Amino acid sequence: MKVLVLGWEYPPQVAGGLGAACEGLTTALADLGHEVVLAVPAGAEDDDVRDHPGIERVQIPIGSGAAGPPVLSPYAPSQLVHEEPGPVAPGTEGRRAASRRLYGADLDAALQRYTAAALQELGDRQFDVIHAHDWMTIPAAMRLRLATGSPVCLQLHSTSYDRAGAVRLAGDPIMRLESIGARTADRVIAVSEYGRRVVHRECGAPVDRIDVVLNAAPPGEALDPQPLPDPGRPVVLFLARLTRQKGASLLLRAVPSILERVPGARIVIAGEGEARTGLVEASAGLGVAANVFFPGSLSDAARDRAYRDAAVFVLPSLSEPFGLTPLEALRFGTPSVISASSGVREVLPSAPAPDPRDRDALAGAVSSLLLDAGRRADLVAAGRQESAGATWGRSARMLATTFGRAIDESARPTRRART
Repeated sequence: MKVLVLGWEYPPQVAGGLGAACEGLTTALADLGHEVVLAVPAGAEDDDVRDHPGIERVQIPIGSGAAGPPVLSPYAPSQLVHEEPGPVAPGTEGRRAASRRLYGADLDAALQRYTAAALQELGDRQFDVIHAHDWMTIPAAMRLRLATGSPVCLQLHSTSYDRAGAVRLAGDPIMRLESIGARTADRVIAVSEYGRRVVHRECGAPVDRIDVVLNAAPPGEALDPQPLPDPGRPVVLFLARLTRQKGASLLLRAVPSILERVPGARIVIAGEGEARTGLVEASAGLGVAANVFFPGSLSDAARDRAYRDAAVFVLPSLSEPFGLTPLEALRFGTPSVISASSGVREVLPSAPAPDPRDRDALAGAVSSLLLDAGRRADLVAAGRQESAGATWGRSARMLATTFGRAIDESARPTRRART
């Protein structure tokens, strides 16, 4: 198949998990022999990029972007928010610069430029299918479908409902755009069965037009679990953007109960976001500031070391369509406590998954692992067995099946009426 991929984040311009998923799927499609045309916002650093030989990169100009906040982002609620700067670790400047450029204050204008330029660059070419990633590409996808006649498969990696932390924001323009895209695309792709339910309920897409393509484990050799650097002071690691969705505040509420059971525990809340100042103040108000650390963004090397040194990784999201970080932690031999409202449960069914709003359940799940090295090792072994087949190659094969459905349905004499 000849596939047009419309992306917003793609290496080297990556601000979060969206870029990693887009790269994993797109590269795996090319590995399967599909001809891929990749349309992404242009960046100066793209001049030195060496893509897969089966991928033709088309750089779409979007302008220079804003130099600072407010930022509109797929990693935060769909409203303008002032992002807390936090410390800048060496090696993280690239991600922060990408976030400013891709999600700056003139994002609306950038999306309009992307849509117009994509139509001009690609509107007279022929494709078997258009694969659009997330809400930023919906306007371009719909315009290109009209111009080329190619069916559109829209992959919603998350929705505004998820990013707001399981809250419906009144008059939310991004949710409105997601709903339009989900209702009009030929096929909609969710990253888990959990995500499929959210897309159906919140965006109104018919269930029979939503396919599930699970995300995959990050590439890289699985490392043997290491002894804890300081067993008397085990580390609980949280690593995500500091937003309501990701649940850092829920973990913080559970910290007093964790410390009652494991007095030496240290809780590392790494990342940046608009909730950072409130979290630091809350740790002082709860009387746990001596045991809670906020290192800000971590370089890739520091992130890997944090995974390796942690006893437990925690991702207590309020609504998480998938969640790649527990799979990253697993690669370094660290088990996770995840959320009952997450898609990664479908890949890691053995991982403890309490309701993150239940502080006692969350504290109990974390504390029991801190106190039981044998169970930690068992969960790592089980998780690796469960996720062994979760590769981007498998995801790409699932994706190609969805493409085939969209192509077949679009070729029928009477196409399905949109609802």
